Parts: sequence; structure tokens; C-alpha cells
Amino acid sequence: MHVPALVSLLGLVTLTQAAALWQTPAIPDFLRLFPRADNDLICKPLPTPKLQLIDFARLEKLAKPKLPISVNGSIRLAGLRPKNAAVILKPKLIEFKDPAADKFLSVFPNTTRLFMHAKVDAQDRLGYPYNLVGKVIMRRGPVSQECTGTLVGTRMILTAKHCITTMASGWSLEFVLGFDGTRTTPFPPPWGIPISSTACVGVQDNGLVDGASGRVDESDYVVCLLEKKIPTDLGFVGLDHPKDKAFYLGRTWLSAGYPGSHDDGKVLQLEYDIELGDIVDAPDGATTFVTEPFLDKGWSGGPMFGMYEDSEDKIYAIAVASVRQYISVTDVLLTDSRFSGGYRLFLLVQHARCEWGVTPEERKCCDGTCIPRA
Repeated sequence: MHVPALVSLLGLVTLTQAAALWQTPAIPDFLRLFPRADNDLICKPLPTPKLQLIDFARLEKLAKPKLPISVNGSIRLAGLRPKNAAVILKPKLIEFKDPAADKFLSVFPNTTRLFMHAKVDAQDRLGYPYNLVGKVIMRRGPVSQECTGTLVGTRMILTAKHCITTMASGWSLEFVLGFDGTRTTPFPPPWGIPISSTACVGVQDNGLVDGASGRVDESDYVVCLLEKKIPTDLGFVGLDHPKDKAFYLGRTWLSAGYPGSHDDGKVLQLEYDIELGDIVDAPDGATTFVTEPFLDKGWSGGPMFGMYEDSEDKIYAIAVASVRQYISVTDVLLTDSRFSGGYRLFLLVQHARCEWGVTPEERKCCDGTCIPRA
């Protein structure tokens, strides 16, 4: 029986305060602004990043020999946490209180969402891994769309592919680490400046979310190269891919993103105690993680984190926020959130690290001489 479905893209949030952002003194020279006599601003567009989508078979041929695969088939890509960066999974948080939030929680009362605010203690705000999450802004003239991204290398971010493939020609991409629109400037120091991207790489798929069939792009992620290194040595997150499904289902997870449901996505929001309702495997190593419905537009590309007792850095990412899906069954509307991950994701990140990485942690196993770990 055909099940009608409506899939909602996340991350396509139109900014209304573009001019205010452009006037911010913290914006560096590479976003060139030209004042006119009538005090309007003309923004010279940044170059459109080159997007390369690699066929899975070719990607596997390129990256599999360089993957640190264990004897049981699990994969772990190293992260980098500076010695002075404390691991903070549950920082001090402000309560989720505003009309939009109340409306959201009335529809989804079981969510546990909290958000980081300007009043949050600075040490908590800088805690690992949330210090690696930022806002991804796609611009085309005065029009912008937003997603979420995470540092997976010194100059690399991981975000959702549909954030990029849904943009028209002539767009540019910028990443603002630690974005906080509630402050005097939305680009707070020490690193909150927009850095443009010059290239992105993803896995070839249909590239679209099909609202009629409910089919989701099973490889809804890209790695994008930043024009400049983040000014502060913050490290980057590692990724883990346990082979045993019981591992995923037997624990809770965390996610972070910039959804528009709270104050137009001005603050980073966190979701704790996420339980996976299902794990859907597709051909060629694509995996979709299904959770309760908490994702919103703007959260696309946000990471799903887990904590590991056997890891020196303790925290790894396993997937990327993709879509919120609605399915109508006998006049009852069911909804869930979906994250994209799996073997394909790890091939892609390792390929990007070996192409663009500069640190030993990024380039680990890139010479193809890794011995499978136990």
C-alpha cells in the first residue's frame, strides 16, 4: 500500500537581518562591502565553492585503503582535543522560554531541548565538543539560508548536502564558528568571524529529498574546505562507526544545531538523551538513524555526538542531521527526525582529510599503512 509522505527540508531559513550582519565590524576584508550614496550596501559575492560528488564505487576505491578499520569492521577517525579544552557534555544552560519555543514544545512535548545563551558561563561555552559547532550560511546577494556545521579538520567542516544542492547558482558559503546572534555582534571573539569555503565534496546520490515518495538522500552530507584555518587552535571532532547495531541502540546521544524555531536561529541549541528508534541500512554502506522529532529548519548538518569511555577524547560524532519526515497513516500524522551516517560518511571524511588535511591526526592512515586495530 502506498504511504503518502511529506519530507521537510531543514536548514533553509531566510535571514531578514542580512544588512545588519554586513555592517558588523568583525567581518574580515574578504567579504567586500561597498557603501553607496544612499547608505545602502552592495555585497560583492564570494566565489561559489566547487562541489564534487563522487560515485560510491570510486570513493570506496580511493578511501577504503586509507581507513583505520578494526578487525571486527568498526571504523574510528581520530579527533583532536587541545589539552586545555575541557570536555563538557552538559554545560550550564538557559531554559527554553519564548513564544516560538512554547508552541514547539506543545506540539512535541517529549523533547528535551535546551539552548546555549550569551549568559552561559564562558568556560562552559568553550567546552569541547560544542566549541567545534557553528553556523553555515549560504549567500546569494542579500538572500541567505542557514544550516549547521562542525569542524572535522583544521580547515574542514561537515554539514548536510541538501543545504548546498538546493541553492541556485551564484551562491557562496561561509562558516561562523561559535555564532551567537544575541550578543552585541553575532560574531563574538575569539573566533566568531565568517570564513568562506572554496570547495565541497560529497557522495553521489539523487541529491534531492523526494516529497512524493518520502525517499531521503541516503548520503546527505558534504565536507567543505574553508578558505582559512580557524584563528584559534580548537581542535576538531573525531567520528566513530561501531559495526554492532546494539551499540547504537543501547545508549543515548546528543545533538546541537541552530534551528529557526527559537529566535531565528540566533543561539546554539542542544538536544540531550536522544534515543534511536530505528537504524535503516541502505545499499553501499549508507545508514539512516531515526530519532524522536526534534529537528527544525536550520539544524541541518548538525552533529550527533556520543561519549565513549574507552576513548582518550571521549566524544565522537556518528551522523549528520538530515530531515524531519512526516508520514500519514490512516489519517494519523507520524513524524520523526533522521540523521545520515554509516560507512559512506566515513569514506567521505577520510577522503577529504587525506586530500586537505595538514595535521598528523587528520592524515592518520592516509599513507595506507594502518594496521587494523583490535
